[in-house]
Amino acid sequence: MKWLRVLGPAFITASVVLGPGSIVTASKVGAGHGYAFVWLPVVCILFMVTYTSMAARFGCVSSESLLESLAREYGRWISVLLGISGFVVVAGFQSSNNIAVTAAMKPLVPLPDWVWPLLFTGLSIYFLFAAKDLYRILERAMMVLVGVMIVAFFYNLVVSFFHAVPAQSELPPPPGDGSLLVITGFFATTFSIVAAFFQAYLVQEKKWTLKEYRLGIRDAVAGITVLGLISLVIMLTAARTLRGQMGEIKDIAALSQLLRGSFGGFSIVIFSCGLVAAAFSSFIVNAMIGGTLLSDGLGLGKSLESRPARILTVVALLIGMVVALAADLLDFNRVHSIVVAQASTLIAVPFCALALIVVCNKKKIMGQHVNGPISNLLAGAGFLVLCWMVIATGRKIWFYLTGPGL
Repeated sequence: MKWLRVLGPAFITASVVLGPGSIVTASKVGAGHGYAFVWLPVVCILFMVTYTSMAARFGCVSSESLLESLAREYGRWISVLLGISGFVVVAGFQSSNNIAVTAAMKPLVPLPDWVWPLLFTGLSIYFLFAAKDLYRILERAMMVLVGVMIVAFFYNLVVSFFHAVPAQSELPPPPGDGSLLVITGFFATTFSIVAAFFQAYLVQEKKWTLKEYRLGIRDAVAGITVLGLISLVIMLTAARTLRGQMGEIKDIAALSQLLRGSFGGFSIVIFSCGLVAAAFSSFIVNAMIGGTLLSDGLGLGKSLESRPARILTVVALLIGMVVALAADLLDFNRVHSIVVAQASTLIAVPFCALALIVVCNKKKIMGQHVNGPISNLLAGAGFLVLCWMVIATGRKIWFYLTGPGL
């Protein structure tokens, strides 16, 4: 198991991608369509590995951060734009992470809902400023949390084989065709270009250089493959236990209730442990991505350890907490914050992808480690998928602004 001690950055990336949204989406796909879309995690992971590997290669080759290189080559405005849009994406979706933490903790410790956003945000802020070696502690914590997710979700898959599967004749057909919507939703939650972009920062925090070039690529492949396997396991579990209940899986809280009815007892406790691991890992790393990218984009510091990055991470954590508490206590419509976050992806997603492709094809930056034909082919195909996701998101925002809501 010696190789485990030298891996890490991609497991942090996987931990933020495999959050509450990914779990809900994978469950909806399995519940609504059974095994018809088991190929989706494979395709998503192929694109995710491509971009994560590109970012890892840049991190090993360059002493500059991605946003520093972009600012030097094309002007500070690009790094500022990417930093701000990345931060808004993170801060907007942080409220979902707060709600997911609450849903995950309910079966384990019955306390009022408002306690958990305050507690987890407080613990995260303490961790940010108390940790002496922030990256090393974060890496170890995320690897443990990913391990918990693997055990918990695989356990529930095994348990699902002891439960009766609904007969096909008893299942209502999915509303409409739904295939395009399913594929779009799964790509949106699993193919996270902002997380892949951040891999370059994590590799540099690990202090990997050209000596660890191949290790950086192996780490990216291993970490993202684990992400894909867990998503597949969740999809298969839902296909066996929640068939015909896709419409009832509205969020992570509803999913927990459905699984409690299906499994009950010890199994739902195991699932909740996996959910806590997924929610908390996404909770803190998501905020750190936003804080670090904004700090670097503004030229204030590129390291997770820098004071500006930590302060801006706290701001993202507090925004998510306040929106979640307002939604719970004041009946505030949290959808508004998600719409703002989704609107920011219209800038962040294509720009982050283009930035990686352009930088990784620049010989004066990458030297002999520029993208090869296969990398460019896969990255180009992934970019087209991202553009499709941006168009779908733009349409959804338009309908929200001109109609009754999302």
